[in-house]
Amino acid sequence: MNVGVYTSVPQTVAWYEQTIATCGNRIVPDIDVNVSVGWLGNATLDVEVSVQNNESGEYNGHLHAYVTEIVSTMGWDDNWGNPYTFTFLDYAFNEDISINAGDTWLGSTTWDGNTHNDGHGNDFGGIKLDNIMVIAAVFNSEWHQGYSDPPSGNPFDAYYVDETAGAWINQAPKAPSNPTPEDDAPHVDIDADLSWVGGDPNPGDSLTYDVYFGTTNPPPQVEWNQSGTSYDPGTMIYDIIYYWKIVAWDNHDTSTAGPVWSFSTDDNCPSVYNPDQEDYDGDSIGDSCDVCTDTDGDGYGNPGFPANTCDLDNCPLAYNPDQVDTDGDSVGDTCDVCPNHPNDDCCNPTIYNFLPGVTSPEADTVTPGQPPFVYVATAADPNCDGTELILSYEDYPSWCSVTVDTITGVAECDYADTSFKVIVSDGDLADTLEVSLVVRNVSPEITDSEDTVLVRNQTTFTYFPSVIDPDDSVLTISYQTYPHWCVVQNDSVIGIAPDTLFIEELEVMVQDYCSADTLSFMISIFLGGDANWDGVIDLGDILHLVSYLYKGGPPPVPFEAGDVDCNGDIDLGDLLYLVAYLYKAGPAPGCP
Repeated sequence: MNVGVYTSVPQTVAWYEQTIATCGNRIVPDIDVNVSVGWLGNATLDVEVSVQNNESGEYNGHLHAYVTEIVSTMGWDDNWGNPYTFTFLDYAFNEDISINAGDTWLGSTTWDGNTHNDGHGNDFGGIKLDNIMVIAAVFNSEWHQGYSDPPSGNPFDAYYVDETAGAWINQAPKAPSNPTPEDDAPHVDIDADLSWVGGDPNPGDSLTYDVYFGTTNPPPQVEWNQSGTSYDPGTMIYDIIYYWKIVAWDNHDTSTAGPVWSFSTDDNCPSVYNPDQEDYDGDSIGDSCDVCTDTDGDGYGNPGFPANTCDLDNCPLAYNPDQVDTDGDSVGDTCDVCPNHPNDDCCNPTIYNFLPGVTSPEADTVTPGQPPFVYVATAADPNCDGTELILSYEDYPSWCSVTVDTITGVAECDYADTSFKVIVSDGDLADTLEVSLVVRNVSPEITDSEDTVLVRNQTTFTYFPSVIDPDDSVLTISYQTYPHWCVVQNDSVIGIAPDTLFIEELEVMVQDYCSADTLSFMISIFLGGDANWDGVIDLGDILHLVSYLYKGGPPPVPFEAGDVDCNGDIDLGDLLYLVAYLYKAGPAPGCP
């Protein structure tokens, strides 16, 4: 290490810069130093030093703990007459230390300024606690050659410093002072804040404050460890004495309590006895003497306050200087839940508005070609009778049209199933229902199953098809072919069978709007009594019946032809009927 002053300032600066760079480039052992200083009075200090070795091996060094005056009071001045700062008085510690890896060296001593002097018989008994700082430095054990008159003059033994720390004597915070409101202040506003002045004699100390406040003396604590020097007690009560105190704490857990201060708040009705000091509208005038208790500040008074002389407010809690009341229900439009309904039965009140709901079906069907599909939307609202609700449709098929609450349309055969949305709104809240629309198209089905229909001569034949069609009420019936002796009347085939054997086809078609079904079957005429079905009534028919009835012969063809007397059975009566007809001029076979 090189110190001293050359005759040339640049030369001196260069030497100092070189020395500092050399120190900065060295590898410093990992140690930590802490110092604490306590004032025992009468120029006596309690000094404690700890050195922690964070290295993996043993640390050896030398400890100096310097007792210094922050500003010299010993008459030690520089060349310009200014007192030196941090002047060295004497050592608190001056010894070698050795610390095992991971261990801590601890030292404690009492340093008495009355027993130390400057070497000229002047002791240090006059030092003050607020002017002392102890600085600890741990020197490395490795020796270096230093020169007080570089580059080579006045050599001395030099050692690098591995760690330093310093501490001054902690002093208690200053007592809180300069209160606002002032102590014993009268007529303090009920919304006033409290403030004070704090401080600490130690540079760098941080302060917090405990606040005590209330209507009793001593007051209770209401705030802990706040950093600011003001406190908001909230809105206080009129005509009350309040007490308060502040305790200041520094970051060394040292405190100083201020005195108990007091003040009294205003009386909000000085000329009227009102011990409760009620002030409903917060205008600092008590309700007992306030000629217009007006919470919303619109110039109209709240109902229920006897001292009011101003007009009453139809919206006490809402600013409405115009006092408009459209429905005349004594509640202003500004706060009326239904400004246009004296009974407050609108669908969208400003409070407690409940959601309306669509009540019409969520599914419907339409049949192509039928009378137009019609869907009428309906809705309900818990707040009203529903007449003011707004109904609308969205996303409906292009083949439909909408009129107010109704949607209509005619479907065609190739239309697919679809849907649409019904929306109900009260002007504020809305509900949506998606309605499924099924395009239903079931083909008609003729359910008659005959292949051949037998018709007795000289009887009336009538045919109308039996049809199933669940989705169509309108069907078209047509006949492609039918017996020549028949006619078509009112979708039916009608005729009287002649006395001649005919077998003819009847073909019928049934159509709905989109599809059709057909049926074809034969109409066969038979002669009553023509048991052998040869087209004439003669002895051969008598013999055919005799053979059938008494000899196990084949039945008549068709069977009904043998029922000559039309009694529903073939028996001896039918034989006698034929004999009478053929040989005794009896009546011809036939059913009445």
